[in-house]
Amino acid sequence: MTLEMERKIYEVNPGEIKIPENRDRQEFDKLKMKKLAESLAETGQIQPGVCRIDEEGDYSLVVGERRLRASEMAEVPFKFTLIEETNPLMLKVIELEENLCRVNLNWKEEAIAVEKLHATMQELHGQTEVGKAGGHRIKDTARFLERSVGNIAEAIEIAKLLDVPEVSDSRNLSDAKKTIKRLKEEYDRAESLKAAKEAATRARIERYGDSEEDEVGDAIEATSLAQTVLMFSEQIQLGKMEDVLESQEDSQYHVVCFDPPWGVDYDTVGELQGDKVSFEDSVEAIVKNLENWLQLIYRKMAEESHLYLFFGISNYTFIYETLHKVGFETNGIPLIWYKQGAHRTRNPDIWPGRAYEPIAYARKGKKILIRKGAPDVIITPAPKPSMKNLHPAAKHPDIYIELLRRSAMPGDKILDPMCGSGMFAVAAETMRPTHQLDWTMIEMSETYYDLALSNVVKGYHKIVNVEFRETQEAPTEAPLPFFTCYKCGHQGESATLLPNHKGDKALCPECEGGVRLLSKLAEKDFREIDLDSEFGQMEWKAFWKANPEKQDEMLKWKAERRTG
Repeated sequence: MTLEMERKIYEVNPGEIKIPENRDRQEFDKLKMKKLAESLAETGQIQPGVCRIDEEGDYSLVVGERRLRASEMAEVPFKFTLIEETNPLMLKVIELEENLCRVNLNWKEEAIAVEKLHATMQELHGQTEVGKAGGHRIKDTARFLERSVGNIAEAIEIAKLLDVPEVSDSRNLSDAKKTIKRLKEEYDRAESLKAAKEAATRARIERYGDSEEDEVGDAIEATSLAQTVLMFSEQIQLGKMEDVLESQEDSQYHVVCFDPPWGVDYDTVGELQGDKVSFEDSVEAIVKNLENWLQLIYRKMAEESHLYLFFGISNYTFIYETLHKVGFETNGIPLIWYKQGAHRTRNPDIWPGRAYEPIAYARKGKKILIRKGAPDVIITPAPKPSMKNLHPAAKHPDIYIELLRRSAMPGDKILDPMCGSGMFAVAAETMRPTHQLDWTMIEMSETYYDLALSNVVKGYHKIVNVEFRETQEAPTEAPLPFFTCYKCGHQGESATLLPNHKGDKALCPECEGGVRLLSKLAEKDFREIDLDSEFGQMEWKAFWKANPEKQDEMLKWKAERRTG
């Protein structure tokens, strides 16, 4: 579209030009206006503005408000051309096009101008309708401004969302786009979780209502995802840690992993990004609350239990003094979590990149470590960008797997009181075939609650390896041929284990307790095995396979037993 204008240039005192109300440009940078006024005073006005004669016979500005105001500041005449256009929609199009083509608008002003231009041109030419020809489309606006369709669509979307404070408060266009993407993902996730919960509720009603048994089974099977969402949602508590824990019984959790919002992996290195939700993470806030938090956690922990506390190394003295004050026992030496691939720093020319995070290991009572002598340096991959999406302090689930393997016995109750992205439960569910851990997480942000629930439902392999091996099973304990029962002490071949509720062979065949898988059975005198029982015969076979050097002796003893 080409706009024809008169060629004759007029000059008048700037005060004689009327500026219509509700013009698109509202803000003018004082420094830039001063420079423009100085330029007009020195070299004159090269590009004329555009005016029209209104109904009262006055000059009414159409294009060139900055030049008009600068001319007034410089006390020089304002140059302009006249057009005969009287259609207010066309006048608005002319103004908007001029601003978009000639003025350095900020990202908000530009988005608003594009959206207004598109809406104005739709008023002029009509909107498109499905099944009907004609109407003004986004691609028509794109062609008019000589921009891409995507650029126009993006600007229109941003303009429509500027009433949302998180979008409007973005530092720049890039952050605004990230914020909009995050808000869309949060909405989609919340809606999908809501739908899943509703489906699970309907299935429950059908199950306990008048439905036939086979129909209920079909309903439950058809809503397996919904059932999973409902099950996990009951293990994640929405609310402040203080409120949730105060309502629970004391002395129940065997392992606690606590990651207060220090901003350990966030504010100390990078600034707030549009794709991440802001959260209170000042050191002052933590210092103020940590002792009370730890006292509450200590009270809720079992008499023999372990705590793993993530912290920043600069807070070492404060952390250990507080732990000891509350009543925990430590050796004063933190675990070092080395994140392979992470080496972040703001000043690479001055400081080395940070690749580790300390973890304080603290004991309540006399609970022993399961993995005896495990090193105090833990190496895992660094959290992937996809893991940290929406939550800047997200951990790789492998760090939680390692900590739980060091301290958790099968069936233990475990807690993450500020769960964030929920990787703690992702790790616990990964270990379910061998540990059957009873986990609880707490999160005060509804946004992060949904994120945590979504991650637990998604599971380890989709979070960690989705780009590479979508169907790869989540890692569990290595498949080992033997086991020993934590509950009754029974030993045997792994092939004899009973299936758990997921169908995995993970329960002791004698007492249905949790088991530990072994490459070799512990030393035992084979003469103590009860060969008259079915389980004794299984144990004999397991011992036979595990101890080939004693097979001759075993045969001899068995023969003597028969003859004796």
